[in-house]
Amino acid sequence: MANPSQYLKVDHFFKKDHPKRDLSIKILYIKSSFALLIGLILGIFKVSGAIGFMVFFSIQYLIGRIYCSQFNVPDYMLDKFEIFTEQIVPSFGLFLVFWTVAYTLSYPSD
Repeated sequence: MANPSQYLKVDHFFKKDHPKRDLSIKILYIKSSFALLIGLILGIFKVSGAIGFMVFFSIQYLIGRIYCSQFNVPDYMLDKFEIFTEQIVPSFGLFLVFWTVAYTLSYPSD
């Protein structure tokens, strides 16, 4: 059975004044915007395969690191692994959609 204090932590996270919630929303917007741009650029320049995924993941990691270093995010809010994994799934889906659409529209006969 789960520890009751875990439920209190989860409940506290969804309150509007929780600082990590605001940070998570900001990172979501930034990473999603860059995922859209990266997908369009890689699709237009006909990048395919593992190179596209490596470019995406490296840029997403750099975005998180730069954001946390520029805005002095304390270590107790995001550790080094959380910087990379924070909001990676929605931005990865957005990247894949825009990469595929841009590639297909730019090179329809391939």
